[in-house]
Amino acid sequence: MARTAAGRRSGKRRKGKEAVRTASGRYRPDRYVARTTLERAFADFRTFVAVGGSGQGKTSWSSHLLASPPEGFVTLLVPAEQIAASDRSPVDTIARLLTARPLGRVPQHEIDRSIWEWLEAGNRLLIVDGLDRVRANVLEILSQWLGSAVDITRKASVRLVLTARQEVWKLVRSQLPGFEERLFRPEETNEESPSYLLGDLDSEAAEEVYGVYGVSPAQHRGVRLRSPSLIALFAGLKASVPAVVTRLSILEAQRLEVERELRSAGVGAIVASKVLSWLGDQLRASTDGWIEAADGSSLTEPLDALVASDRLILQDGSLRIDSDDLAEMLLARRLTQEDIIRSLDGGRTDPIFMGAASLTIAMSESEGGVDAALGALLNHAPPGLSGRLDAAAGAILELQSPDLVVHRVRQAVQLWNEPNHLLFASTLGTMINEVGLPGRARFELVLPLIKGEDADDWRDKYLCGDLPGRWISPFATAIERSILEAPEGMLSEIIGLFGSEDRTGSGVGRTLLYRAAELSPGLALEAAWSAQRELPDAFYLASIAAPAAAARFRASIELDSPATASFVVRRLRMVAHHDGW
Repeated sequence: MARTAAGRRSGKRRKGKEAVRTASGRYRPDRYVARTTLERAFADFRTFVAVGGSGQGKTSWSSHLLASPPEGFVTLLVPAEQIAASDRSPVDTIARLLTARPLGRVPQHEIDRSIWEWLEAGNRLLIVDGLDRVRANVLEILSQWLGSAVDITRKASVRLVLTARQEVWKLVRSQLPGFEERLFRPEETNEESPSYLLGDLDSEAAEEVYGVYGVSPAQHRGVRLRSPSLIALFAGLKASVPAVVTRLSILEAQRLEVERELRSAGVGAIVASKVLSWLGDQLRASTDGWIEAADGSSLTEPLDALVASDRLILQDGSLRIDSDDLAEMLLARRLTQEDIIRSLDGGRTDPIFMGAASLTIAMSESEGGVDAALGALLNHAPPGLSGRLDAAAGAILELQSPDLVVHRVRQAVQLWNEPNHLLFASTLGTMINEVGLPGRARFELVLPLIKGEDADDWRDKYLCGDLPGRWISPFATAIERSILEAPEGMLSEIIGLFGSEDRTGSGVGRTLLYRAAELSPGLALEAAWSAQRELPDAFYLASIAAPAAAARFRASIELDSPATASFVVRRLRMVAHHDGW
């Protein structure tokens, strides 16, 4: 044992990975997609805690570190559920896991000494994954165990990585006074979260995860999925369902998978369905996702099975569904239209309820009732920000055929009377960007929102790249997206905006013409040339956006008059002296 522990790194690393895979099938490095901010943050800290919600990639990252450790390091991964109440340190846990295999008659003190020799022999990375999965009786000794883990980083060249769900880490760190000062602390954090938060995927990260699984957000309706696990679930569903699917159908597949897991654990089909319905009913009165455990009831067995499979979190006699997406789905199946309106008008806005409300409304699409359901919300919604508007916008994102309720999309947009930067606080901002409609339909729907823009955010200086000072609203991204999808079909409308006497309208038109010329230079230049007598700057701007195409276009212009020749020469000089604003 001593020779193996202190021996060649490659041999030890191979054995370490082998032991972990035997302990758990979760650790598959092929599921990992790098998050740049996480990798950058991790590079600078000896002790590092990554916290995050269900499916956000904590275990996948641990698997990646196991398979591809930092240069010069050898990795050892300990799944937190392997910690026993009798363990006082990581050395105890590692030794116990090793002695679970035949090692002959090696005395315990020699095993412990060999582990210490291995830790001290070179650069080591110790990963403790899933502190939220430790057994209840282990919580009593966990602070001592983690304190010992930190002591190891002081005594040897060891880096320590811990992963946990956010709510569990808050509980654990409260038992470790002074521990948090040694943790990664991003600049924007506060005292309540001294660790790295793996939050919802941003657009760029989501696109990368979609790509790894060989799928695209264009293959399902609605918003981009927010976690790697949901994207993986969608990829599996997409493989068997060739038609475009919705987030609703993805979550329904997840619910059915949970039912199958319960049946595999020995729970009958009726009881499996009953316990999921019970969870949905309990969520009707919960605004934080936590519900009281049903001790002593007929549901104890299936609830225990859900806890054992990490579908439920059990803490201090309360339960929480591990995945907020699944919680939304279970609650959605137990809500009625009347429940939703009553709760919204009563001021309820907690995220799980809002997501469930949107799903409930979307469920009526299959029965032909979604138009009436959306009308019930929007017909009496107040102008501006409101729960009714958010629920309706969320429901539209979940629909299989949003084109059949375009008038409801328009009705939702017409309710907006706030500055457009506030669209970030409303689901309407997400809806106008992500709803599955053609480019021209999106353009026509969002154009009325132009009144909420600031003209200064549409100045020509912002055409050449990302300069500081511009506030890019959801309206801006939506209307530019409509041009990206079909620039040639909206050139006359763009030229009309370009010539607007309103400064904001003109600024939006100039930006959209520039983007259209980048995408379809020939058509944009032709449209701008046709308008050159009334709007001479239009052709100049399109030329700047696509100079090579403009040069070819000018060669085809018939100089049939001195005025035309003079105009072309002036434009050539302007382009030649263009300094990029």
